[in-house]
Amino acid sequence: MATFRKTLISGQLQYNLVLYLDDLLLNNGYYSNVDVGETIYSGGDLSRLSPYGDSFEFPTGAAWQAPKSNWVMEGDIGVPSGITAPILPSGVVINSTFYPSNDPTYAHSYNYKKGLVIFNNTAPLSTDMVQVSYSYKDVFVDFINKKTSFALNNDYFGNDAIPDIVFPSGTVSTPAVLIDMSDHTIAPLQIGGGKKIFKTVHLHLISSDDHAEEISDISDLISYKEFGLVKLLDIDKLPERLTWDGDKASTYQEYTTMLADSTLFLNKAYIVRAEPVYLYTERENWNRIRIDLLLEVWDEKI
Repeated sequence: MATFRKTLISGQLQYNLVLYLDDLLLNNGYYSNVDVGETIYSGGDLSRLSPYGDSFEFPTGAAWQAPKSNWVMEGDIGVPSGITAPILPSGVVINSTFYPSNDPTYAHSYNYKKGLVIFNNTAPLSTDMVQVSYSYKDVFVDFINKKTSFALNNDYFGNDAIPDIVFPSGTVSTPAVLIDMSDHTIAPLQIGGGKKIFKTVHLHLISSDDHAEEISDISDLISYKEFGLVKLLDIDKLPERLTWDGDKASTYQEYTTMLADSTLFLNKAYIVRAEPVYLYTERENWNRIRIDLLLEVWDEKI
């Protein structure tokens, strides 16, 4: 449905920060590769898929889920020499036979965020061994929601930290960076027009005990970007990146490609402050750091 409504500063910054932080983390190695047959210390096969339990979202038996969600879909990651790049899924292995995504019988698509393989027509039997090679992001980056916001500020709320051994259907894995837009102030940019917007953003870093040391490194990585800038894309002009079922759209463009397109450029946000605050919590298996960002945006286009 067409609309002339514009996305303003909070919405623009929120969406751009997801793109920026995902790119920052992936380009610093925060991803893990899973080859067919890859196991964890307990012997579980990280490549093996299981039937997805939500029958309302997809036809019965069509969707199969990996033990890890939050898959890497980006193909523009800068990987140092000798390091393996992220694996982008290209097919599935059913009972030791490989079938590409466009196979006449087992054609399928992917839901990258949920870690799903969705079969178009013929689906495997529940007794079949179905496997896939993929990479998952070690850090979940997203907007904060009401439930998570309440949990972050209430030590007696149910524990939302998800250990690695829990199957990911409907869960958020940790470590995670949750973006929380806050207040702003406005100052004149120059005589005759324009203004500067100083926007406060809280980045909530959470983890289970298994990843407590990692969020300190993640905090350092982000806070060291103080005095840097974030190039903002106009989200009202961006091409569709995902289909309704979570696969790459035909119009998908990589983040670096969009950054290089001057027609998508909106503005620049300067990171005036990136201050980490280590927070004590009574909750078991719950670790928190909050990074307080102060972003300066010159309001020439927004």
